[in-house]
Amino acid sequence: MGPVADDYFADDQNEPRKRPVVDDFYASPVDLGSLAHALEVGEHLSFRRAAATLGVQQSAVSQRIRRLEDYLGVSLFERHSRGVRVTTAGDRFLRQVRALFGQLDLAIDGARAAGRGEQGELRIGLLTSLSGGFLSGLIRRYAGDHPNVRIGWREGARRTLINEVRAHRLDVAFIMGDGAIDGCDTEELWRERLHVALPKNHELATRDSLGWADLLGERFIFSEDPAGVQLHDHVVACAAQANRPARIEREAVSQETLLNLVALGYGVSLVLDGGLAAAPAETVLRPLTDDRDAVRFRAVWSPSTDNPALRRFLSTARIISAAMRRTSGKAAGSDRIGE
Repeated sequence: MGPVADDYFADDQNEPRKRPVVDDFYASPVDLGSLAHALEVGEHLSFRRAAATLGVQQSAVSQRIRRLEDYLGVSLFERHSRGVRVTTAGDRFLRQVRALFGQLDLAIDGARAAGRGEQGELRIGLLTSLSGGFLSGLIRRYAGDHPNVRIGWREGARRTLINEVRAHRLDVAFIMGDGAIDGCDTEELWRERLHVALPKNHELATRDSLGWADLLGERFIFSEDPAGVQLHDHVVACAAQANRPARIEREAVSQETLLNLVALGYGVSLVLDGGLAAAPAETVLRPLTDDRDAVRFRAVWSPSTDNPALRRFLSTARIISAAMRRTSGKAAGSDRIGE
């Protein structure tokens, strides 16, 4: 017996191996068209009405059903002068075919929705608070418009988030600062003004706004979270430009606890616009007026990321960013008119 026959028969018994189901399917008359024909006949209990619904000749329907029955080895329908009756085997077969078509519809709808960015997953990296501001509004709007997209979160330091984006473990990250980032696309979306958090009884609390000349003699305290690290670095840079030392302490506490320490007079700290709502009532918040104290926030993503949900997310972010710029421009114009 030749190699083909040897392969076809089992090694330990003189019986042919069962052919794979997938091979049988492609070699058989069981295609979606034939299954659809069978469902229509079962629905109308008439070959003539099934053919009219499908827009084909009655003979074409009869031929497909006959070939299907021959392949299955059972009668799906009993023909009689008044029409068609579904057999017991046919009833079971058609119920399973309906379920198959239902699953197929779900698969098609799911693929189309994912391609439009309406379903899927979006992985976001961040180092700033979600308690308020642009990012909070963006997430709220996007999640409301895309309830079937699961959003995953990752907090981390700037370098960590960028590496996660490059490795495609994050779809997008939001970071502070500017400058090009190798291997990534970036876009500035919003800016947040820095505010100084002071205890209510601090001598500077009576001022409407503050500059660095007023602050470099103060003791700054920051948390050890990623946002705290960047704010720490901002104070160091400002002190260096003024050629003055900076008094800074880092605490292993949450931002909430840190602001409570400020309220107790332990030191002063910096708060972004997005975190103003979290400040306790015992603190006073005063804006810093220098241009460098308007912190730039950017979205960072990999140009090779093929996630439709990300495209929708960035589109929403750009719409909100443009609306904020228009509003800011009108406010600035109103201020100038009133001068």
